[in-house]
Amino acid sequence: MTMIFSRRMLFLFLRTCSVWQSPNALFSSSLRFPTTSFFFSSSSATDSSSPKRPLVVDYLINSVGISPEQAIKASTSLSRLQSTSKPDAVRQFLKESGFSDEQIKNIILKSSRVLMKDVDTLLKPRLEALKELDFSESDIIRLVSSKPIFLFCHDNLLKNINFWRNFLQSNDLMLNALLRGRRLIFSRPDSIMPKVQFLNDCGMSMDRIAYMISIKPNVISMGLDTIKHLVKRVEELQIPCGSKPFSTALVCISQISRATMDAKLKLFRNLGCSEPEISLAISKFPQILQVSEKKLKDSMVFFVENVGFEPSYVMERPQLLSYSLEKRLIPRYHLLKFLESKRLPKKYPSLCTVAMLTEKTFVEKFIVQYQDEMPELHQVYAAALAGSFIM
Repeated sequence: MTMIFSRRMLFLFLRTCSVWQSPNALFSSSLRFPTTSFFFSSSSATDSSSPKRPLVVDYLINSVGISPEQAIKASTSLSRLQSTSKPDAVRQFLKESGFSDEQIKNIILKSSRVLMKDVDTLLKPRLEALKELDFSESDIIRLVSSKPIFLFCHDNLLKNINFWRNFLQSNDLMLNALLRGRRLIFSRPDSIMPKVQFLNDCGMSMDRIAYMISIKPNVISMGLDTIKHLVKRVEELQIPCGSKPFSTALVCISQISRATMDAKLKLFRNLGCSEPEISLAISKFPQILQVSEKKLKDSMVFFVENVGFEPSYVMERPQLLSYSLEKRLIPRYHLLKFLESKRLPKKYPSLCTVAMLTEKTFVEKFIVQYQDEMPELHQVYAAALAGSFIM
């Protein structure tokens, strides 16, 4: 009975002293909690009423400046972090290397594991290696801010960067390519060259290939058979391989399925466009293939039924179909009609010409220029933008 009573008393004693989770604490000089790790708790263990938050989350919130939600997500890569010494060193190094606080925050948001890297053995050598590849300090900051992987890239990736620098023969083109396509840096040169050679044999100049890679690098990262299939689809549109629009059309077609392209070609036919007119429109503005079917149809109906253009006239100026109906075409059309009703301007411009103007130029030429005679023009245009038309 005494034995049972003693065990029960010991159990109650342990609970009262809050050392149940650490029996070894009985043999310490004082009864207290073991030291809390950096990752697992930021609140007092004796305060059972308040939720515990990992110290690494507190660090990300208070020192880095990110939101609690972002900090919780970023902390999943930092479970082995035990102190702030390494994160502090990383942030200080990036600051001394020219990165702003906002850029450092974005780097950590994109790749929080950077906080666990050693400055002297990894980060500093990687930045030095990028400098040796003729990147300027501003280029390096832009590159790393966008793609923090360049802080961790191994020697093979650095060799790939050097290959692209030599191939593209332009730091600007190379920087654009690296920023726009992560797959590019992982592509082996020996897998790239057969595709480059194929496109060159099709009639594309090396300059056009280099430019295409800089604006849409993922195309050259596709398989050779896929690229051959894309080239065939462009040729079906009667766009010559050696022509300037060919590379742009290749990029556009690479981003849509065959079914989507066929549906848009069928739509143009149903809207009264001939095959030569369709080919001409695509060769002039291949991006038309990336405009949604609904927008293409609504825009063509607007130009034909409201403005009075023929379908052939619109297809000769295919960029018109890419402009926003609600934010550009309809408001400008109604403002021109309002000016016409007031017999201004003396030479009535075509909507085609007006649609291609920047917003600033349009306002200066057709609102500011006549505001002394008609102060209400700003109100008329604002109403048109809001969907209400004052005539």
